[in-house]
Amino acid sequence: GSGSYLPLDANIVTLTGNTTLDSSHSGKIIQCSGTFTVTLPNSMNTGMQVSIINISTGVITLAAGVH
Repeated sequence: GSGSYLPLDANIVTLTGNTTLDSSHSGKIIQCSGTFTVTLPNSMNTGMQVSIINISTGVITLAAGVH
């Protein structure tokens, strides 16, 4: 079928505090360690993909932003 998917060799970015995603995170695997918020801004490009994975016992909150 058609569509685009994250590559198996996507770069991994580790986050340990509040972060607003931007175009530099596109196509990345986001590892989260700790308790904090990841904000997804309204300005994200259509079709932008990230994978967000919690690698600790902390709570990761996903929030909509207005950036």
